[in-house]
Amino acid sequence: SDRMWFALAAYNMGPGAIDGVLSRVKQSGQDPHQWANVYRYLSEHSARRGQYRQVIHYVSNIRAYLENIKQDQRISRL
Repeated sequence: SDRMWFALAAYNMGPGAIDGVLSRVKQSGQDPHQWANVYRYLSEHSARRGQYRQVIHYVSNIRAYLENIKQDQRISRL
Protein backbone atom coordinates (compact mmCIF):
# COMPACT_ATOMS: atom_id res chain seq x y z
CA SER A 1 0.00 0.00 0.00
CA ASP A 2 2.98 2.34 0.48
CA ARG A 3 3.53 2.30 -3.28
CA MET A 4 0.48 4.49 -3.79
CA TRP A 5 1.88 7.18 -1.47
CA PHE A 6 5.21 7.09 -3.31
CA ALA A 7 3.39 7.41 -6.64
CA LEU A 8 1.42 10.42 -5.39
CA ALA A 9 4.58 12.02 -4.01
CA ALA A 10 6.37 11.47 -7.32
CA TYR A 11 3.41 12.94 -9.17
CA ASN A 12 3.52 16.01 -6.94
CA MET A 13 7.30 16.49 -6.67
CA GLY A 14 8.52 14.78 -9.80
CA PRO A 15 10.17 11.36 -9.95
CA GLY A 16 13.70 12.77 -9.76
CA ALA A 17 12.94 14.73 -6.60
CA ILE A 18 11.42 11.75 -4.82
CA ASP A 19 14.39 9.61 -5.88
CA GLY A 20 16.66 12.18 -4.22
CA VAL A 21 14.62 12.00 -1.02
CA LEU A 22 14.77 8.20 -1.09
CA SER A 23 18.56 8.37 -1.44
CA ARG A 24 18.84 10.69 1.56
CA VAL A 25 16.53 8.48 3.63
CA LYS A 26 18.72 5.48 2.78
CA GLN A 27 21.88 7.43 3.67
CA SER A 28 20.37 8.19 7.07
CA GLY A 29 20.12 4.45 7.74
CA GLN A 30 16.36 4.17 7.29
CA ASP A 31 14.44 1.93 4.91
CA PRO A 32 13.50 4.14 1.93
CA HIS A 33 10.77 1.71 0.89
CA GLN A 34 8.59 2.51 3.90
CA TRP A 35 6.42 5.59 3.53
CA ALA A 36 6.63 6.33 7.27
CA ASN A 37 10.40 6.83 6.98
CA VAL A 38 10.06 9.06 3.92
CA TYR A 39 7.26 11.04 5.57
CA ARG A 40 9.42 11.53 8.66
CA TYR A 41 12.32 12.78 6.53
CA LEU A 42 10.06 15.16 4.62
CA SER A 43 8.59 16.48 7.87
CA GLU A 44 11.97 16.99 9.51
CA HIS A 45 13.27 18.94 6.51
CA SER A 46 10.11 20.79 5.51
CA ALA A 47 11.13 24.04 7.22
CA ARG A 48 13.86 24.52 4.62
CA ARG A 49 12.07 23.07 1.62
CA GLY A 50 8.59 24.31 0.76
CA GLN A 51 8.26 21.50 -1.75
CA TYR A 52 8.42 19.01 1.13
CA ARG A 53 5.60 20.77 2.97
CA GLN A 54 3.56 20.74 -0.21
CA VAL A 55 3.97 17.00 -0.85
CA ILE A 56 3.17 16.19 2.80
CA HIS A 57 -0.01 18.23 2.54
CA TYR A 58 -0.93 16.71 -0.84
CA VAL A 59 -0.46 13.07 0.16
CA SER A 60 -2.03 13.57 3.60
CA ASN A 61 -5.16 15.14 2.08
CA ILE A 62 -5.60 12.27 -0.35
CA ARG A 63 -5.08 9.72 2.44
CA ALA A 64 -7.72 11.47 4.56
CA TYR A 65 -10.11 11.57 1.61
CA LEU A 66 -9.68 7.83 1.01
CA GLU A 67 -10.27 7.10 4.69
CA ASN A 68 -13.49 9.14 4.55
CA ILE A 69 -14.66 7.12 1.56
CA LYS A 70 -13.91 3.86 3.38
CA GLN A 71 -15.77 5.09 6.46
CA ASP A 72 -18.79 6.13 4.37
CA GLN A 73 -18.87 2.69 2.76
CA ARG A 74 -18.80 1.00 6.17
CA ILE A 75 -21.67 3.18 7.40
CA SER A 76 -23.77 2.52 4.30
CA ARG A 77 -23.51 -1.23 4.92
CA LEU A 78 -25.17 -0.91 8.33
